[in-house]
Amino acid sequence: MTDLEHIRPGPFAELLGFRTVQVEEGEVVLEGLPGDEHLNAGGFVHGGYLSALLDNATGLAARTRVPAQLLTPHLDIHVQYVRGAKAGLPLTCRATVLSGGRRAVSVAAEVTQEGRLVARASSSHAVVQKPTDDPRRDADHNWNEGRTALERSNGRSPPPQVT
Repeated sequence: MTDLEHIRPGPFAELLGFRTVQVEEGEVVLEGLPGDEHLNAGGFVHGGYLSALLDNATGLAARTRVPAQLLTPHLDIHVQYVRGAKAGLPLTCRATVLSGGRRAVSVAAEVTQEGRLVARASSSHAVVQKPTDDPRRDADHNWNEGRTALERSNGRSPPPQVT
């Protein structure tokens, strides 16, 4: 697959400030710059922030192995925390596809800070057809459309609607 235009983080990754550094078939690199608001009570970057970075990177890496009309939701993710990360220093997350087929994709990822391993993850992903009934799930849809001026001004998206 050569068309990787559909590989982009969603609004949650944007909210956390993750940025895409590299997208190639079978590999994605994301970067995050944690701030003081991302620290736990012990003064290190919260595990939830690290997990979200790993979750986004593994999900996007899995998508590099499927056509744009398919999605790769996580079946599971196992995170291992290796050492504490500090606020104000970039975190780099490299996710690599280990294997992939028509029904599932397996991915491994590592987060480093200043060249030192902080956390790693392994994940598996189902390969499923993209729903066509929700325009927000269209890869070409602008996620900011439909947000109110207040929501745009404070940078927050509305909560999902439960139907």
